[in-house]
Amino acid sequence: MFNAIWIFVIFLVGINVNNLYVPTTKALTLIFIGLICFNLPFTVELFLKTNKGRHSKITSTDKNKHNKAKSIIFLLQIFVLIAMLPLLLRVISIVLTQGYEVVRYAYTNPKSEYSFLSFIEANIYIYYVIFPLLYATSLYTVFFWSIGAIRKKNIMLMIINTSVLTFISGERTHYFALLVFFLAAFFISRSMNKRKQNKRSRNIVLLVLIVLVAFVVVTVGRGISNQSIIRKLSDTVVLYFSGGVHIFSITISNPTNYGLDKLTYGLASFSGLASLITTFTYVIFGIPKTGPFNTSDIQLYISGNIQIGESTYMNAFPTMYYYFIRDFGYMGVIILPIIFSTFILYLYKLYGERHVLASIMYLYITFLIVMTVNWWEPQRTEFWSTTFYIIAISLLISKKGGYRA
Repeated sequence: MFNAIWIFVIFLVGINVNNLYVPTTKALTLIFIGLICFNLPFTVELFLKTNKGRHSKITSTDKNKHNKAKSIIFLLQIFVLIAMLPLLLRVISIVLTQGYEVVRYAYTNPKSEYSFLSFIEANIYIYYVIFPLLYATSLYTVFFWSIGAIRKKNIMLMIINTSVLTFISGERTHYFALLVFFLAAFFISRSMNKRKQNKRSRNIVLLVLIVLVAFVVVTVGRGISNQSIIRKLSDTVVLYFSGGVHIFSITISNPTNYGLDKLTYGLASFSGLASLITTFTYVIFGIPKTGPFNTSDIQLYISGNIQIGESTYMNAFPTMYYYFIRDFGYMGVIILPIIFSTFILYLYKLYGERHVLASIMYLYITFLIVMTVNWWEPQRTEFWSTTFYIIAISLLISKKGGYRA
């Protein structure tokens, strides 16, 4: 998937339908070096022909175990939905008085006059509890769906929760993430018979249609300007996938302006984890947070609009390579992709072998892979909060359902 998504992006950059500035040769060379390094562990694995693992040993026949696990997920889904209701009512009020185009601005600018989230609420909902828990429960729902062991009410609650989150935030990413999870689980799972495969194929088609409708609705709500809906959607998709390469090219051409002149030795790539740890130590032990230990500090250099075309501006999406270079210079483009792909290979070998945690993490990593063309997910606090809940739920299910964590 990593190779496919990056080849697709390079293709979009090559045809340049939006007439953006052409990326520098240096930027493209670094991207190709990163692709080669990412594939090294898989190449070694292929030549060594080591054990590739036996997939999907967790099957739909483990009914008693599944029922306990599904009940836990269901209760967590209900909790998330109830927690989001106050925000939903606030957003509906904003839509009725100001219009939906204000919602996205209010969500991303907590200090604005339209903001519906206080500082504490933003931390609870966005970064540490509610939305990360929503993602974790969605991943478990998708995994059990892939082995034919999920209730319809879990699927419905997952879609409802994702729809509410999408409406509240004005972000199209949430449905897109859900689609990635489903596609990854569908193609990886080896436990389905032909009838179940056909049924799940229909479900995938239905989900794609839901995602497309959601994209249209959110895009229309956020403003169409003078463009048609089709043109706006096509431009958004192209920019969403290829814009990061153009931003990356600009950042390495102006290293001082974008924080690339000083190495951060892991804090850029893993600022989300550092933020989670320092927040915990502050709350529990009162140790003050100092240094670039959160996503906003790392994103500061690329938070403003960057001109990537004559009349096109974009921000926040510098590809994963920006963070790698910021941490370890050009050596980061070599070292970190190798470590990243080695971890993916390890999870793939464990997928489904009663390693529930490894299976869920593999699905989550597929979204990380797709997003590498935009940014590096581990620099976000929410990524690590979601990971924490994935682990916690896995331990709970293992205790209640008899799975291996």
